[in-house]
Amino acid sequence: MQPPLRFHVEFTSPNARIPGERCSKLLKPGTPLFDWIFAARVKLAQAGYRFDARPPHIEVVNSSDKSSANNEDVVRARCGELEMRLIDLRLDRIAGRALIIPTGPVSGYGETHSTIAYFRQGLPDPVFETITKLLS
Repeated sequence: MQPPLRFHVEFTSPNARIPGERCSKLLKPGTPLFDWIFAARVKLAQAGYRFDARPPHIEVVNSSDKSSANNEDVVRARCGELEMRLIDLRLDRIAGRALIIPTGPVSGYGETHSTIAYFRQGLPDPVFETITKLLS
């Protein structure tokens, strides 16, 4: 068994969020984690999977928590906990209809993740076997 792939979390900047939303910070383009997510999406699309994908990011504020979303200090502190955190790539996690990479907990929010792909019609079956083969 091969050791897991490991990546550091790196954000674009303390201020870069997905345009039009206040809950997530963008991952830095050109970093190994960003590039792996992008390459995984390309492989999924080439294999015929239909999915939605926003720019690679990590949510650090729950959308129902408006006071934290509007507080830059809270967002920066949570991102500071994640910045340069070393994570193991695991393809065994879903969040609703999304295939995700767990990125660990942050104070005041809990477990975080980065989404590889969101499947509107639900996850293809058998998703883990298919995705693991495709992305290995």
